Amino acid sequence: MADGEGPALGLSIGATNLAAVTADRAVTRKPVRTLYRQRPPEVGVPSENPKLDEPGLVIGDFVNRAGDPAGITAADGSTHRSETLVADALRALAYTATDGRP
Repeated sequence: MADGEGPALGLSIGATNLAAVTADRAVTRKPVRTLYRQRPPEVGVPSENPKLDEPGLVIGDFVNRAGDPAGITAADGSTHRSETLVADALRALAYTATDGRP
C-alpha cells in the first residue's frame, strides 16, 4: 500500500458467491453457513473451506431471503434471520481475508 493509506477491505454479496478482497488477498465462498455449538460458525462448502471438518447445522439460500420476516428454518427447526446470516457470513469472510487483523 502507498504511504499514508490505511488497510482496505472490499465485500461482495451474491446469490452464487460471497467475496472479500484486500490488497493482498481475495477470498470467495458459496453462501452457505455451518453453525456449531462449540465454535464460531463457518462460511462456504467443504471444498472451499478446510475448517469445515466436523458436522454442524448447515444453512443455505439466505442471501435472496434478506428482508423476509419469516426467516429461514433450519433442519433442526430453529429459525434464523437472513440478514443476520448474511452479516455473519461476511464477518467470517473478512476475518479469513485479513487473517484476523482489524
